[in-house]
Amino acid sequence: MIFEGDPWVLFALIALTIPHIIPFIIYAVDKMLAKVDGPRVPEMVLLASTFLFGGIGSFASMKIFKHKTSKTSFKVKFYIIWFLRILILVGLGALLVFYF
Repeated sequence: MIFEGDPWVLFALIALTIPHIIPFIIYAVDKMLAKVDGPRVPEMVLLASTFLFGGIGSFASMKIFKHKTSKTSFKVKFYIIWFLRILILVGLGALLVFYF
């Protein structure tokens, strides 16, 4: 067996990883469309995917595909959204800790 620890740990790792794949793919598709002058994914969709599914996949895709890395206005929005997401998750985590 690949993972011989607690199965809940494996489940948690998978559950925390899979959502980050979604924005990674969205950013990659937008970069591909930009290269062929196709219809682009709106910035609001890119930023919403970062907020909803996580910044790690978005950040990785930005760095790997060099997408939106030179557009300062987008990067500012991106980091604000990433920071807000972290604040919300920490706040929710704190609520859970104090509630239970």
